[in-house]
Amino acid sequence: MEAKAFTIEVSHQGDMVFSIDIRGHDLVADQPEQGGGEDRGPMPTELLVASLAVSVAFHGRGFLHGRGLADAVEVSARWWAELGPARVARVELRVYAPSLPVHLKDQFQTVIENCTVRNALLNPPEVLIEVLLESRQPAAVR
Repeated sequence: MEAKAFTIEVSHQGDMVFSIDIRGHDLVADQPEQGGGEDRGPMPTELLVASLAVSVAFHGRGFLHGRGLADAVEVSARWWAELGPARVARVELRVYAPSLPVHLKDQFQTVIENCTVRNALLNPPEVLIEVLLESRQPAAVR
């Protein structure tokens, strides 16, 4: 299967604050005050868990919408962190789909369990990190 490449740009804004540019959408990541940050945005681990929760919600909404059902889906995520090595150790998601008929619950479960982000966590991508000793050039100069 052929993979398609995408780009996300992250820039330091001072202290522990980073801006994130995703297709022109601006997000901010930071650490809470007790972690030395200013709490101006979610932590990277929170963004990871949020990405999973939203992916489940998108897939659930698509399932309902495709069957002509009211497509309001809400997801609540509870997660745990481990410190050695630092990682997200467990995520529990509660998916609220009030219009889902009982007879479609198993199919719905299968669809949301096969969302893109969960698949990536269960089958981790290859992650390569290259360190460059230079400043990043603006996108227009590349």
